[in-house]
Amino acid sequence: TLTSTEEGLPGLAFYLLPNEQRTQLMEAVGTLQPPDTLAESLALAKTYRDYNLMGEAISLLERYSSAGTTSIELNRLLGELYLQVRLNRNARDVFEQARALAESAGDLRQQADINSFLAHIALGMRQPDEARQHLAEAEALYINLGDGAKADSVNAWLAVLNADS
Repeated sequence: TLTSTEEGLPGLAFYLLPNEQRTQLMEAVGTLQPPDTLAESLALAKTYRDYNLMGEAISLLERYSSAGTTSIELNRLLGELYLQVRLNRNARDVFEQARALAESAGDLRQQADINSFLAHIALGMRQPDEARQHLAEAEALYINLGDGAKADSVNAWLAVLNADS
């Protein structure tokens, strides 16, 4: 496998898929191209993500976003992809849009999950107070949902964050 990491250039990373993975990808993508619907595009973007083709996945979803399409799923997946490639500001913006959509829809699970992502981003941007706020919101939502395991996990994260301050 050829990778850009072999070149030793910081901040540059790409991989060429081995032939077997390339064949698998082409088979998976062949059933989804060209995508006719947002649902098909989301599925295709997830397939690209599974093969670590973040640029392709982001590009596909950005076309919808720039055309004015909004949905919780679109914004959340785009936010996750941005976060994976360390585009924190872009991720924050689309996660905030997704959270607003989730609030409008009354989707507590999405609100909780997205607040956790926003906390992660805030920490990456050295904004611990904002991270605490997002974590507290996520914890309250998980409790409201009856998801004790997630609430406990967020509470543990909050405890570590509070101990560090």
